[in-house]
Amino acid sequence: MKINNVNFDSIIAEASGSVSENDIVVTVGYTGTTMKVQPAHAMVLSHARGPFYVANSDASDGATFKVVSSKLVTGIDTSAANSIGDALYLASGSSGSVFFGEVP
Repeated sequence: MKINNVNFDSIIAEASGSVSENDIVVTVGYTGTTMKVQPAHAMVLSHARGPFYVANSDASDGATFKVVSSKLVTGIDTSAANSIGDALYLASGSSGSVFFGEVP
């Protein structure tokens, strides 16, 4: 839910490595009570298990930033989709990115 540009479903997280806005991220640990996240990766088992979040902004290593449970992400070609809600998959070549198509 968003009211006056405030995301009520956002969580403050700490970046473990570099994170780009709209990256799919996964929890990899904690610093105190703040979860540490890094871009999810299909080829690294510990980074391919949810729960998944979406980075709401860019963040450098060690910086705190907001992650959200859902967000409208643009720039992914879904023209071959059969219906709304078709699955996206973690890309195997690039951390945090997704693609539309057949199960990898």
